[in-house]
Amino acid sequence: QVGAGLAVSLLALVMTAVSRPFANRRLSTLQIYSLSAHVCTLFYGMMLHVSTFDKNHPKPDGTADTIVAYTVVVLNCFIVLIPFLQFVPWHKLSRDDEGDAAEHDLSSMHG
Repeated sequence: QVGAGLAVSLLALVMTAVSRPFANRRLSTLQIYSLSAHVCTLFYGMMLHVSTFDKNHPKPDGTADTIVAYTVVVLNCFIVLIPFLQFVPWHKLSRDDEGDAAEHDLSSMHG
């Protein structure tokens, strides 16, 4: 079942990336990010399922599993934060230096 879900999600990811079905570019990008997180989560779940039932595979020390698990959790949390990060006016935050330069140019023209 996990393999079938992974295949369907991967197909949806490819189709979304190719067709960009949303009218807004931001919505298409958000859908691609969320489907990517979904595919990564399902892939990790499938690998965890396979390694659990594989009797010939030696048990790892757990460090790699922990790193991958935290990566998947952070990726899924980041998907929740993307809509909020898109509405932050990043271009206004970086204009402080340019605004000071523009004020300096205007003051030198008048005086």
